[in-house]
Amino acid sequence: MVEDLIRPVSLPTVRRLPAYLRFLYALQARGREVVSCTHIAEELGLVSIQVRKDLAAIGIVGKPKIGYQLPALITAIRDFLGQNNTSDAFLVGAGCLGGALLGYDGFREYGLNLVAGFDINPAKIGTQIHGHEIFALEKLPDLAERMHIHVFKAGHECKIWLDDLALAFNRGFKSHEVAEIRRMVSERRAEIVERWLEHERHGN
Repeated sequence: MVEDLIRPVSLPTVRRLPAYLRFLYALQARGREVVSCTHIAEELGLVSIQVRKDLAAIGIVGKPKIGYQLPALITAIRDFLGQNNTSDAFLVGAGCLGGALLGYDGFREYGLNLVAGFDINPAKIGTQIHGHEIFALEKLPDLAERMHIHVFKAGHECKIWLDDLALAFNRGFKSHEVAEIRRMVSERRAEIVERWLEHERHGN
């Protein structure tokens, strides 16, 4: 039964996973290839059985006396947390801290892509910080509408969300055509987002 295949993961487990991931990144940077529950537990002040249960809860099982292959473990945790899917985000407040955050490249490791910033300071509106356009805060509701693209062909129409390439609706396209459309949108996603921002930059 479907219910038998779905195992709920506790909130405490989900909250610990990012800490595991940060530690695994550090190990990977040092050239490690495998890691054990004991090693993770000792580093993070936990007990090994808890670490093992957390990883098992999201479907990750290590090998006895060997542990976990580091690249596979990182990928599995990132998949569970949705970090292998990039989501667009806006930053409100482009002061000293906000400006620094706009220049931080590390967000991409966690599946987050900062698209633009917003501020109420007239001196900042219309400028760019680390390549990110700064818009007036009043434009936030318009831009916060989930970015999407409409595709029309021969009387058919579909709508694709840009953040996760999900299909909002389809009127007439065949499944293989939708797959091809999503592939093309994925390849030109950065260009499409830039045009969306350009549209708002010039006041619609």
